[in-house]
Amino acid sequence: MIVVLLGTLLFLVLAILQAAWNEIEGRILAAQRACTVSGQYSTNILAGMMNYSLKTYIEVPDEERRSVSTRDLLRSRTRFAAP
Repeated sequence: MIVVLLGTLLFLVLAILQAAWNEIEGRILAAQRACTVSGQYSTNILAGMMNYSLKTYIEVPDEERRSVSTRDLLRSRTRFAAP
């Protein structure tokens, strides 16, 4: 009888601890999200003040895009020379 009561009590304590752990973890994740969002917001403000903008570095027309076979690439005997 005492063993059953102790087992039930242990189960309840573990359930309470797990609920508290989940709540704390949720608060930590919310704080991390808030910091990330505020950091991105302030970065965007500074970038706008300094006239920075997104630029496209490489544009490849759709007709030139193709799938590359790594097997053929690795088996080719042509080696790329260093510039």
